[in-house]
Amino acid sequence: MVFRTEAREAQHPIDCFGVYAIDRDGPAVAIFCSATNDTPATLAVYRYPDGARIETLTGADALRSQAELASTSDRATQRFDFDADGSFDTIEIGEGVEFGTVRVRSGSDQHVIFEDDDPLEYECRARAIPLSDLDGDGYSELALLHPRTDRSRYDIEPIDWLLGAKSWITIVSGSRIAR
Repeated sequence: MVFRTEAREAQHPIDCFGVYAIDRDGPAVAIFCSATNDTPATLAVYRYPDGARIETLTGADALRSQAELASTSDRATQRFDFDADGSFDTIEIGEGVEFGTVRVRSGSDQHVIFEDDDPLEYECRARAIPLSDLDGDGYSELALLHPRTDRSRYDIEPIDWLLGAKSWITIVSGSRIAR
């Protein structure tokens, strides 16, 4: 892990979180959280890898910026090379009993080069977003979404009831995995 930040609670399985590699006088990431009944949409920009917040947009400004980022999304994410071996790697997101599991397979021989398991119940299945090489080391980065829903509303979950639920977003560098 190179970078981690908190995000708001996931409200339902179709809740939308997005992570985009951008440039703001150096590498940065834009993190989008869709609107809920209680909160407007937000788009926060952080310097990478130190995590300093550069900018925060809300409401219509956040939606407009997210739409622009989605339409001009970095084409390098389509050439995701997590292990920097020159072949494009694939991301698998688990279904059924593997719900919440993310695997990255090497494009050269299909072996698993990274796996993350996050036991989810009802949250969204979109747990991984490929990013370009943010730090210039030749390895792509991977954004992992860890959505959390406040389960105290329907289950005995005292921690969520007392503290509320927060989601978080982690960015993993392929260079750290390759070591």
